[in-house]
Amino acid sequence: MLGGPFHSVTMSSRIITTPIVAGFLECDRKAFLLLFGEEKGTPHEYTRIVERLRTINRAKQISTLIEQGKVVKPYKASSLEEKGCFFTDVKIRAGSLEAYCDMVESPLPDRPEHRPIIITGTYRISEEQRLELLFAGHVLEKASNPSIQSGSIIDRGGQIHKLKSANSLKTLNSILNSLDSWITSPPAEPPPVILHKGCAHCQFFDSCKSMAERTDDLSLLDRMTPKLIKRYHDKGIFTLKQLSFLFRPRRSRKRKRKPKEIYKLELQALAIRTGKIYLQGVPELARRQTELFLDIEGLPDQGFHYLIGLLVRDGQSISYRNFWAATPQDEERTYRQFLEAVGEHPEAPIYHYGSYESKALRQLAGRYEIDIEPVKKRLVNLNMHIFGRIYFPVKSNRLKEIGTFIGASWTSPDASGLQSIVWRHLWEEIQQDGYKDLLIQYNREDCQAIQLLADEIRKIGETADSQPNIGNTAKLTRGRS
Repeated sequence: MLGGPFHSVTMSSRIITTPIVAGFLECDRKAFLLLFGEEKGTPHEYTRIVERLRTINRAKQISTLIEQGKVVKPYKASSLEEKGCFFTDVKIRAGSLEAYCDMVESPLPDRPEHRPIIITGTYRISEEQRLELLFAGHVLEKASNPSIQSGSIIDRGGQIHKLKSANSLKTLNSILNSLDSWITSPPAEPPPVILHKGCAHCQFFDSCKSMAERTDDLSLLDRMTPKLIKRYHDKGIFTLKQLSFLFRPRRSRKRKRKPKEIYKLELQALAIRTGKIYLQGVPELARRQTELFLDIEGLPDQGFHYLIGLLVRDGQSISYRNFWAATPQDEERTYRQFLEAVGEHPEAPIYHYGSYESKALRQLAGRYEIDIEPVKKRLVNLNMHIFGRIYFPVKSNRLKEIGTFIGASWTSPDASGLQSIVWRHLWEEIQQDGYKDLLIQYNREDCQAIQLLADEIRKIGETADSQPNIGNTAKLTRGRS
């Protein structure tokens, strides 16, 4: 027996399961906590919805097979000996490995090996799902002896993605070797916290974020990568406060061309430590009599853009309109309504934040064969006025984080892009107006935050020299912050 919070049972009882293997691809700390931790965390609502959609899709695929006259049976330990069947809810055990797959197609006369099948609740196939299939084939091969050459993933739309097992064995073997080494010689502590984009829907996110905040961890910065973290650690830099002292302004030099904007992690950390806004150059954003502020909500997995919000400021008058698509069949109508609305103000710039809106508009234009060249020329991505130029004292350049700093607010405390996907799925399930109202309110408040941010950028540009909370790096002395 080993002591400590992570080693309360014998190592021989540790089983490497599908969630552990798939989790390792996302985060080795997540895999460690699933393998050794007593607490399994609380799944995000988005994860629960995807699992529910997976269950629905599984039932649909089974019904399709039965309608086609296929033999479909629940899996039992002796099932692997049978021929010409589809076995459902398959949990295969081989030594310390235990894999789950939704179905296994047993051998046929012209195909002597079993074929694992994974069914998903998403339209797009992730690397984790590919690894899940690969692991199922690996364990199935160990349990049934014949080599597994391929398997299939059936997405939520019913499309079948066939994968050859040999294509990704290197990744799987590397993960299994790491997990085996943990079981053989368990580390005293879990791998360190490294926050990343995938953390938002992880069951351990709250505890990991709290730990990162207590230790002032480098990964709190949104653009900090594991490679950069290692580089800073090698220099003896482990906290944001330490990182902030690394910033050194460049000596001014004459340049023929304007340099490309480069994001500086050290300057971001300095802004956080001092609570000041730092500038790499003075922003310029002209005010127009009429201005439009755009935000689009969608389901990226489906490529479905279901809500377009437009805030119109004409002088002192402000109005908000939204264009809602209840189904994908409504998408073209709402898109055309939006284009008519922006056409009412042909000279007004259209402000948005980030690349999602411009990509969505281009995608919709291609889908419905609409020329939007005049609209594209009016788009202004405010993020381009911030990235590498304005450093707010926040840990990321997400609209909600910058918006909160400058005074924007959201009615729902958990409002986010991920949560909007949850609300949309819940609305589709139960058609309750409350979820639609939440989405429209969230969209309106995003538009309001974009408007506020445009005004803040102008204010910074006009008053930077007289504001004590704004520092221009061109005026900083080298060696001093």
